[in-house]
Amino acid sequence: MTTNENKMPKTFIPGWSNESLIRQLEYQQLGKTDMMVSKLTLGCAAVSKEVVFNDDQTEIISGADNVVKAIQNVIKSGINYIDTAAFYGCGKSEIVLGKALAGVPREAYYLATKVARKADCTFDFSAKSVQQSVELSLKKMGVKYIDVIQVI
Repeated sequence: MTTNENKMPKTFIPGWSNESLIRQLEYQQLGKTDMMVSKLTLGCAAVSKEVVFNDDQTEIISGADNVVKAIQNVIKSGINYIDTAAFYGCGKSEIVLGKALAGVPREAYYLATKVARKADCTFDFSAKSVQQSVELSLKKMGVKYIDVIQVI
């Protein structure tokens, strides 16, 4: 889909999304899925960089407000594919992303995360580890489903 087409992506949410900005973006089909994703995507490797966590690294203390607003504005503008991983930011990226996604309609974006590599840079491709990784990612991000699971 290019900018001169009238068809909006399925992730367009009337009253929430910024239609004029979305019409300026280009979208393409993701593989053989029915997902039309923006050619420009949001990578979340560094979203926890300026955020302060408590001692056990599980709760945000400060610094997330600007990151949260930026992520929400990116999605409102039509960038609808978000890529993260359980190990980004030593495991904190998904927590910060979850805070941002709490204010966004779930149908406004596609969410991708990675499994098998852990925050301590070890790998575990066992079924049990992959399942635990997905469950933990769902919990950290506060979402009911993930659109794309990547095994790296």
